[in-house]
This record gives sequence, structure tokens and C-alpha cells, in this order.
Amino acid sequence: MSLGLPGLLPAVLDEETIQPVARGTDIFNTLAISKFEDTLFEIEANMRNMGIQVETLQMEYGSSQFELTLAPQQGLDAADAAFRFKHGVKEMFQQKGLLATFMTKPLADETANSCHFNHSLEPLSEDTLFSGGALSDEVFRYEDGKLNDIARYWLGGLLKHAPALTALCAPTFNCYRRLHGPWAPSHGNWGLENRSTMVRSKHVSAH
Repeated sequence: MSLGLPGLLPAVLDEETIQPVARGTDIFNTLAISKFEDTLFEIEANMRNMGIQVETLQMEYGSSQFELTLAPQQGLDAADAAFRFKHGVKEMFQQKGLLATFMTKPLADETANSCHFNHSLEPLSEDTLFSGGALSDEVFRYEDGKLNDIARYWLGGLLKHAPALTALCAPTFNCYRRLHGPWAPSHGNWGLENRSTMVRSKHVSAH
């Protein structure tokens, strides 16, 4: 399994006032992000030197909120990359006199920060058998309203352990402020291209 961290969202604040350095809903706004591109490109270069590949840099929905997506990595390498990335971003913004925070809800009147994971399932070897006892090019498949066995077991395990995963993914009181709100899961469920569910399955055409 490879694991991607495409949704690492820090908010950047003024160190003295603890207020956003830019106000407004500037999601995907290239003019807004251009004010910070020198710092962001510096972060991207430093991360590359650390072996962490940043795939995209963009403004997100909240004031002074940036989204930086990381390339997928295997197993614990993804967790190590996330840890180094978060601390590196904080240090590099601090050198500019700014405060980067990944706290879920640093400002009560602003959109919350977040992180989401991309899971990619791949066969371990050519001998791996999938549903029907034969090799399949599509490990995770949803067709005619039905999931294949691998998809059912993978989703079933995630949903069964959703309460325990909540304790790991939302370990602080501040984290819980985001639950039961926009763009945050409130139930252990899944859906196709549904951003409100706990697990969102992307529909990928075989063609």
C-alpha cells in the first residue's frame, strides 16, 4: 500500500498579533499565493533536499491557509515525511517572522485546518489472487452497484475501526471542534466522489 498526504493545510499567522497574514476566501487564487511564492518555493526546495516531494502548492478556503500536497510513499515512510514536513514548514516560516500552525482550529471564526490521506492498493506480487481467484488489473473495483472482495474488505476494516481511528486522528479537544462541521466526517461511512464521507472512493475508469 502506498499512502499519500495530499491535504496538509497550515494556516500562516503574524507572530505578534496571531492573526492571518491575508484575509479572505482565496482558494486556488494565484494572485493571492504570489505574495508568498518565494517562501513557498524555498520550502519546496528544502523539502526536496530532505527527500520529500511536494507536488502542489495552493491557497485553500480559509484566510492565510495553504495546501501543500506530498507525493505518495510506502508505509511508515509517509508518516516520517509528514512529521519532517510539518516541523520543517514551521521552522522555515518562523525564520520569516511568521507562525505556521497545523492546529485544527487555531481561529474560531475561520475555516479549520486539516489533513487527509490517499490510500493506493497494489498487488504485492504477480502471484496475488483477487476476487474470482484470478489476477485483476483493478485491485479496488466498484461496478454495477457492487464492490469486489478486496474493496469490501479494505473499506470494511476502515469503517469497523473508525471509532479507534478517531482517537488517533483527532486526539485533542481542539480537533473535535472540526467534527460534525463542513468537510469533516461525522459518521463511519463511504461514498463515491463524496467529500462529506469518512472514506471517499474516487471513480477511476478502466479506459
